[in-house]
Amino acid sequence: MNLRIETPTAYESHLTRMDGKTAMRLFVEQKCAERGVSFRDIVGPRRMRALIKIRHAIIFDVAVAFPKAGTSAIGRAFNRDHSTISKSISREASRRRVPAPETRWVYSYDVDQIIADVRSGMSMLAVAVMHRIDPATVARAVKAHAARQEAA
Repeated sequence: MNLRIETPTAYESHLTRMDGKTAMRLFVEQKCAERGVSFRDIVGPRRMRALIKIRHAIIFDVAVAFPKAGTSAIGRAFNRDHSTISKSISREASRRRVPAPETRWVYSYDVDQIIADVRSGMSMLAVAVMHRIDPATVARAVKAHAARQEAA
């Protein structure tokens, strides 16, 4: 089964940014129009069974069309939590009998590089300034890395 989904062109994305919309939102609006539902119904709180099935399908399509988007970013587009997005993707994948597209947490910083910089002897403050993040974020990344190493 071919999972190729057309994504908005760069020019369309540029135009949408001019009016305050993102490429992902444009894509969701297009999918809503194709399925005959309103954008407000899809991102709103309604839980009718038919609407939920359409919402799951559109969330799955977004995950395929935007492979670098994490579940949190997709969740923001749908006013949903990242765990709800993960569950929607897995349910729709099993309904379509295809493997779920790989989704991940997307950080605005490179955790491996932060760990390498700290190991090289740089202070956490210097690493934070270099990566343009908060020093507490560096501390959390180091602590999480240490916990993963200890568990392994």
